[in-house]
Amino acid sequence: MSAESFLSHIEALRKMLLEVLVIFLILLLPGWFVAGDVLSFLQDAAAAIARKHGGEGSFELYYFSPLEPFMLELKTGSILALAAGVPLYFWRGWHFLAPALYKREKRMLLAGCTSAWLLFALGCAIGFFGVMPLLVKFSYGFARDGLMPMIGYGNFLELAMIIALAFGLMFEFPLILLIAAAVGIIKLDTLKKQRPLVLVVVLVLAAVLTPPDVISQMLLAIPTWMLFELMLLIGSLIIKPPAEDGAGGQVADTFSDTQEHYVPHQSKSQTNQPSDPTAVNNEEVYVHANTFLNQPYRRRRKRHKPTAQRPGKKGYNYHA
Repeated sequence: MSAESFLSHIEALRKMLLEVLVIFLILLLPGWFVAGDVLSFLQDAAAAIARKHGGEGSFELYYFSPLEPFMLELKTGSILALAAGVPLYFWRGWHFLAPALYKREKRMLLAGCTSAWLLFALGCAIGFFGVMPLLVKFSYGFARDGLMPMIGYGNFLELAMIIALAFGLMFEFPLILLIAAAVGIIKLDTLKKQRPLVLVVVLVLAAVLTPPDVISQMLLAIPTWMLFELMLLIGSLIIKPPAEDGAGGQVADTFSDTQEHYVPHQSKSQTNQPSDPTAVNNEEVYVHANTFLNQPYRRRRKRHKPTAQRPGKKGYNYHA
Protein backbone atom coordinates (compact mmCIF):
# COMPACT_ATOMS: atom_id res chain seq x y z
CA MET A 1 0.00 0.00 0.00
CA SER A 2 1.42 3.35 -1.04
CA ALA A 3 1.58 6.38 1.22
CA GLU A 4 -1.15 8.18 -0.75
CA SER A 5 -3.51 5.19 -0.49
CA PHE A 6 -2.86 4.89 3.25
CA LEU A 7 -3.56 8.59 3.80
CA SER A 8 -6.76 8.35 1.77
CA HIS A 9 -7.95 5.48 3.99
CA ILE A 10 -7.12 7.48 7.12
CA GLU A 11 -9.03 10.47 5.74
CA ALA A 12 -12.07 8.29 4.99
CA LEU A 13 -11.92 6.83 8.51
CA ARG A 14 -11.72 10.31 10.04
CA LYS A 15 -14.71 11.44 8.00
CA MET A 16 -16.72 8.40 9.08
CA LEU A 17 -15.92 8.96 12.78
CA LEU A 18 -16.94 12.62 12.49
CA GLU A 19 -20.26 11.59 10.94
CA VAL A 20 -20.86 9.13 13.79
CA LEU A 21 -20.10 11.87 16.34
CA VAL A 22 -22.49 14.28 14.60
CA ILE A 23 -25.25 11.64 14.63
CA PHE A 24 -24.71 11.08 18.36
CA LEU A 25 -24.85 14.81 19.11
CA ILE A 26 -28.05 15.20 17.09
CA LEU A 27 -29.69 12.31 18.96
CA LEU A 28 -28.74 13.76 22.35
CA LEU A 29 -31.56 16.33 22.28
CA PRO A 30 -34.43 13.83 21.79
CA GLY A 31 -32.65 11.48 24.21
CA TRP A 32 -32.66 14.11 26.96
CA PHE A 33 -36.26 15.00 26.08
CA VAL A 34 -37.58 11.45 26.66
CA ALA A 35 -35.17 10.60 29.51
CA GLY A 36 -37.69 11.73 32.13
CA ASP A 37 -40.42 9.44 30.75
CA VAL A 38 -38.00 6.51 30.59
CA LEU A 39 -36.92 7.09 34.19
CA SER A 40 -40.56 7.29 35.28
CA PHE A 41 -41.24 3.96 33.60
CA LEU A 42 -38.19 2.41 35.26
CA GLN A 43 -39.19 3.86 38.62
CA ASP A 44 -42.72 2.45 38.38
CA ALA A 45 -41.42 -0.95 37.32
CA ALA A 46 -38.85 -0.95 40.13
CA ALA A 47 -41.51 0.08 42.64
CA ALA A 48 -43.77 -2.76 41.52
CA ILE A 49 -40.88 -5.19 41.87
CA ALA A 50 -40.04 -3.90 45.35
CA ARG A 51 -43.66 -4.03 46.54
CA LYS A 52 -44.08 -7.55 45.23
CA HIS A 53 -40.93 -8.97 46.78
CA GLY A 54 -40.34 -6.57 49.64
CA GLY A 55 -43.67 -6.67 51.36
CA GLU A 56 -46.70 -4.44 51.44
CA GLY A 57 -46.47 -0.73 52.00
CA SER A 58 -45.41 2.36 50.17
CA PHE A 59 -42.21 2.33 48.16
CA GLU A 60 -40.40 5.65 48.00
CA LEU A 61 -37.11 6.70 46.50
CA TYR A 62 -35.00 9.56 47.86
CA TYR A 63 -32.31 11.73 46.36
CA PHE A 64 -29.49 13.08 48.50
CA SER A 65 -28.08 15.78 46.25
CA PRO A 66 -29.79 18.75 44.56
CA LEU A 67 -28.29 17.84 41.18
CA GLU A 68 -28.84 14.08 41.42
CA PRO A 69 -32.11 13.97 39.39
CA PHE A 70 -30.63 16.22 36.70
CA MET A 71 -27.41 14.19 36.40
CA LEU A 72 -29.38 10.96 36.24
CA GLU A 73 -31.54 12.29 33.39
CA LEU A 74 -28.38 13.49 31.64
CA LYS A 75 -26.80 10.03 31.85
CA THR A 76 -30.02 8.34 30.76
CA GLY A 77 -30.38 10.63 27.73
CA SER A 78 -26.80 9.92 26.67
CA ILE A 79 -27.34 6.17 26.94
CA LEU A 80 -30.56 6.43 24.92
CA ALA A 81 -28.82 8.47 22.20
CA LEU A 82 -25.99 5.94 22.05
CA ALA A 83 -28.37 2.97 21.85
CA ALA A 84 -30.84 4.54 19.40
CA GLY A 85 -28.08 5.53 17.00
CA VAL A 86 -26.61 2.03 16.63
CA PRO A 87 -28.34 1.36 13.25
CA LEU A 88 -27.07 4.70 11.93
CA TYR A 89 -23.55 4.02 13.24
CA PHE A 90 -23.63 0.65 11.54
CA TRP A 91 -24.84 2.27 8.30
CA ARG A 92 -21.88 4.67 8.20
CA GLY A 93 -19.44 1.94 9.16
CA TRP A 94 -20.89 -0.26 6.43
CA HIS A 95 -20.22 2.39 3.79
CA PHE A 96 -16.62 2.55 4.98
CA LEU A 97 -15.97 -1.21 5.00
CA ALA A 98 -18.16 -2.49 2.15
CA PRO A 99 -15.78 -1.67 -0.76
CA ALA A 100 -13.07 -3.87 0.79
CA LEU A 101 -15.28 -6.89 1.59
CA TYR A 102 -16.29 -9.91 -0.43
CA LYS A 103 -19.93 -10.99 -0.72
CA ARG A 104 -19.50 -13.74 1.86
CA GLU A 105 -17.91 -11.29 4.31
CA LYS A 106 -20.72 -8.79 3.72
CA ARG A 107 -23.36 -11.40 4.50
CA MET A 108 -21.45 -12.48 7.59
CA LEU A 109 -21.09 -8.89 8.83
CA LEU A 110 -24.77 -8.12 8.24
CA ALA A 111 -25.91 -11.29 10.03
CA GLY A 112 -23.48 -10.66 12.89
CA CYS A 113 -24.63 -7.08 13.47
CA THR A 114 -28.30 -8.07 13.36
CA SER A 115 -27.69 -10.90 15.82
CA ALA A 116 -25.67 -8.60 18.07
CA TRP A 117 -28.52 -6.07 18.21
CA LEU A 118 -31.09 -8.77 19.05
CA LEU A 119 -28.88 -10.43 21.67
CA PHE A 120 -28.15 -7.09 23.33
CA ALA A 121 -31.86 -6.23 23.55
CA LEU A 122 -32.65 -9.72 24.85
CA GLY A 123 -29.94 -9.47 27.49
CA CYS A 124 -31.13 -6.06 28.69
CA ALA A 125 -34.73 -7.32 28.96
CA ILE A 126 -33.70 -10.44 30.89
CA GLY A 127 -31.47 -8.39 33.19
CA PHE A 128 -34.13 -5.83 34.10
CA PHE A 129 -37.33 -7.88 34.14
CA GLY A 130 -35.87 -11.25 35.13
CA VAL A 131 -32.82 -10.71 37.32
CA MET A 132 -33.69 -7.42 38.99
CA PRO A 133 -36.77 -8.85 40.80
CA LEU A 134 -34.69 -11.75 42.14
CA LEU A 135 -31.98 -9.36 43.29
CA VAL A 136 -34.51 -7.15 45.11
CA LYS A 137 -36.10 -10.19 46.74
CA PHE A 138 -32.69 -11.45 47.83
CA SER A 139 -31.70 -8.09 49.33
CA TYR A 140 -35.04 -7.64 51.14
CA GLY A 141 -34.66 -11.12 52.60
CA PHE A 142 -31.75 -9.93 54.77
CA ALA A 143 -33.70 -7.00 56.25
CA ARG A 144 -34.35 -7.44 59.96
CA ASP A 145 -37.48 -6.46 61.83
CA GLY A 146 -37.66 -2.78 62.67
CA LEU A 147 -35.38 -1.70 59.79
CA MET A 148 -36.91 0.52 57.12
CA PRO A 149 -35.16 0.82 53.76
CA MET A 150 -34.23 4.28 52.53
CA ILE A 151 -33.24 3.68 48.94
CA GLY A 152 -31.62 6.40 46.89
CA TYR A 153 -33.26 7.43 43.63
CA GLY A 154 -30.04 7.42 41.66
CA ASN A 155 -28.58 4.32 43.29
CA PHE A 156 -31.62 2.16 42.59
CA LEU A 157 -32.03 3.18 38.94
CA GLU A 158 -28.30 3.03 38.26
CA LEU A 159 -28.26 -0.50 39.67
CA ALA A 160 -31.12 -1.45 37.35
CA MET A 161 -29.33 0.02 34.32
CA ILE A 162 -26.03 -1.65 35.28
CA ILE A 163 -27.74 -5.03 35.53
CA ALA A 164 -29.45 -4.54 32.16
CA LEU A 165 -26.28 -3.35 30.39
CA ALA A 166 -24.18 -6.12 31.95
CA PHE A 167 -26.54 -8.78 30.61
CA GLY A 168 -26.69 -7.10 27.22
CA LEU A 169 -22.91 -6.98 26.90
CA MET A 170 -22.33 -10.50 28.18
CA PHE A 171 -24.79 -11.91 25.66
CA GLU A 172 -22.43 -10.62 22.95
CA PHE A 173 -19.54 -12.79 24.19
CA PRO A 174 -20.64 -16.08 22.52
CA LEU A 175 -21.41 -14.23 19.29
CA ILE A 176 -17.91 -12.75 19.21
CA LEU A 177 -16.43 -16.23 19.60
CA LEU A 178 -18.67 -17.56 16.82
CA ILE A 179 -17.60 -14.79 14.42
CA ALA A 180 -13.94 -15.40 15.31
CA ALA A 181 -14.38 -19.11 14.54
CA ALA A 182 -16.18 -18.38 11.27
CA VAL A 183 -13.46 -15.98 10.10
CA GLY A 184 -10.70 -18.39 11.06
CA ILE A 185 -9.10 -16.51 13.94
CA ILE A 186 -9.76 -19.44 16.27
CA LYS A 187 -10.74 -23.03 15.55
CA LEU A 188 -14.06 -24.43 16.70
CA ASP A 189 -12.35 -27.58 17.98
CA THR A 190 -10.11 -25.42 20.16
CA LEU A 191 -13.16 -23.83 21.79
CA LYS A 192 -14.65 -27.25 22.44
CA LYS A 193 -11.44 -28.48 24.05
CA GLN A 194 -10.97 -25.32 26.14
CA ARG A 195 -14.40 -25.36 27.80
CA PRO A 196 -12.95 -25.06 31.35
CA LEU A 197 -10.94 -21.98 30.37
CA VAL A 198 -13.99 -20.37 28.75
CA LEU A 199 -15.99 -21.07 31.91
CA VAL A 200 -13.37 -19.28 34.01
CA VAL A 201 -13.46 -16.27 31.65
CA VAL A 202 -17.27 -16.14 31.87
CA LEU A 203 -17.19 -16.23 35.67
CA VAL A 204 -14.55 -13.49 35.83
CA LEU A 205 -16.52 -11.23 33.46
CA ALA A 206 -19.71 -11.86 35.42
CA ALA A 207 -17.94 -10.90 38.64
CA VAL A 208 -16.61 -7.68 37.08
CA LEU A 209 -19.84 -6.52 35.42
CA THR A 210 -22.33 -7.29 38.18
CA PRO A 211 -22.67 -6.02 41.76
CA PRO A 212 -20.61 -7.89 44.38
CA ASP A 213 -23.11 -10.61 45.21
CA VAL A 214 -23.13 -14.27 44.23
CA ILE A 215 -26.74 -14.32 43.06
CA SER A 216 -26.36 -11.75 40.27
CA GLN A 217 -23.04 -13.26 39.19
CA MET A 218 -24.49 -16.74 38.82
CA LEU A 219 -27.62 -15.41 37.12
CA LEU A 220 -25.37 -13.78 34.53
CA ALA A 221 -22.85 -16.62 34.15
CA ILE A 222 -25.38 -19.44 33.66
CA PRO A 223 -27.26 -17.90 30.65
CA THR A 224 -23.95 -16.85 29.10
CA TRP A 225 -22.64 -20.41 29.38
CA MET A 226 -25.84 -21.76 27.84
CA LEU A 227 -25.43 -19.33 24.93
CA PHE A 228 -21.83 -20.50 24.53
CA GLU A 229 -22.96 -24.12 24.20
CA LEU A 230 -25.63 -23.03 21.72
CA MET A 231 -22.95 -21.16 19.77
CA LEU A 232 -20.85 -24.34 19.56
CA LEU A 233 -23.85 -26.23 18.21
CA ILE A 234 -24.63 -23.55 15.60
CA GLY A 235 -20.95 -23.28 14.67
CA SER A 236 -20.67 -27.02 14.05
CA LEU A 237 -23.61 -26.74 11.63
CA ILE A 238 -22.65 -23.64 9.65
CA ILE A 239 -18.83 -23.67 9.76
CA LYS A 240 -17.25 -26.12 7.35
CA PRO A 241 -14.13 -27.93 8.58
CA PRO A 242 -10.91 -27.06 6.71
CA ALA A 243 -10.18 -29.32 3.77
CA GLU A 244 -7.41 -31.84 4.17
CA ASP A 245 -4.20 -31.41 2.23
CA GLY A 246 -4.64 -34.43 -0.07
CA ALA A 247 -3.47 -33.58 -3.56
CA GLY A 248 -2.59 -30.09 -2.55
CA GLY A 249 -0.02 -31.36 -0.10
CA GLN A 250 1.43 -33.67 -2.77
CA VAL A 251 1.70 -30.82 -5.22
CA ALA A 252 3.44 -28.67 -2.65
CA ASP A 253 5.89 -31.49 -1.88
CA THR A 254 6.50 -32.13 -5.56
CA PHE A 255 7.27 -28.55 -6.46
CA SER A 256 9.27 -27.67 -3.36
CA ASP A 257 12.99 -27.30 -3.99
CA THR A 258 12.41 -27.35 -7.74
CA GLN A 259 15.80 -25.93 -8.59
CA GLU A 260 17.65 -28.67 -6.74
CA HIS A 261 15.51 -31.69 -7.74
CA TYR A 262 14.37 -30.96 -11.26
CA VAL A 263 13.40 -34.00 -13.32
CA PRO A 264 12.36 -33.25 -16.91
CA HIS A 265 9.14 -34.83 -18.11
CA GLN A 266 9.62 -37.80 -20.42
CA SER A 267 6.99 -39.64 -22.33
CA LYS A 268 6.76 -43.43 -22.46
CA SER A 269 8.20 -43.53 -25.95
CA GLN A 270 11.25 -41.59 -24.81
CA THR A 271 11.83 -43.84 -21.80
CA ASN A 272 11.68 -47.02 -23.92
CA GLN A 273 14.19 -45.79 -26.51
CA PRO A 274 17.90 -46.59 -26.02
CA SER A 275 20.10 -43.80 -24.83
CA ASP A 276 21.85 -41.77 -27.53
CA PRO A 277 25.29 -40.43 -26.51
CA THR A 278 24.92 -37.50 -28.90
CA ALA A 279 21.53 -36.45 -27.48
CA VAL A 280 21.28 -33.33 -25.38
CA ASN A 281 20.78 -33.94 -21.66
CA ASN A 282 17.96 -31.61 -20.61
CA GLU A 283 18.78 -32.01 -16.94
CA GLU A 284 22.38 -30.85 -17.40
CA VAL A 285 21.25 -27.90 -19.53
CA TYR A 286 18.76 -26.87 -16.86
CA VAL A 287 21.32 -27.15 -14.05
CA HIS A 288 23.95 -25.11 -15.94
CA ALA A 289 21.42 -22.47 -16.97
CA ASN A 290 20.06 -22.24 -13.45
CA THR A 291 23.57 -21.92 -12.02
CA PHE A 292 24.36 -19.13 -14.46
CA LEU A 293 21.16 -17.23 -13.68
CA ASN A 294 21.68 -17.51 -9.93
CA GLN A 295 25.16 -16.02 -10.06
CA PRO A 296 25.53 -12.36 -9.07
CA TYR A 297 25.49 -9.91 -11.92
CA ARG A 298 28.92 -8.75 -13.01
CA ARG A 299 29.44 -5.99 -15.48
CA ARG A 300 31.55 -7.18 -18.36
CA ARG A 301 34.37 -5.15 -19.82
CA LYS A 302 33.88 -3.86 -23.30
CA ARG A 303 36.44 -5.39 -25.62
CA HIS A 304 37.86 -3.12 -28.30
CA LYS A 305 39.14 -4.34 -31.61
CA PRO A 306 42.92 -4.00 -32.11
CA THR A 307 43.77 -0.86 -34.04
CA ALA A 308 46.34 -0.63 -36.84
CA GLN A 309 49.86 0.20 -35.75
CA ARG A 310 52.08 2.86 -37.19
CA PRO A 311 54.04 2.14 -40.44
CA GLY A 312 57.26 0.32 -39.94
CA LYS A 313 55.95 -1.73 -37.05
CA LYS A 314 55.22 -5.41 -37.21
CA GLY A 315 51.63 -6.26 -37.90
CA TYR A 316 50.78 -3.09 -39.84
CA ASN A 317 47.95 -3.75 -42.25
CA TYR A 318 48.70 -1.90 -45.45
CA HIS A 319 45.40 -2.91 -47.01
CA ALA A 320 43.23 -1.49 -44.22
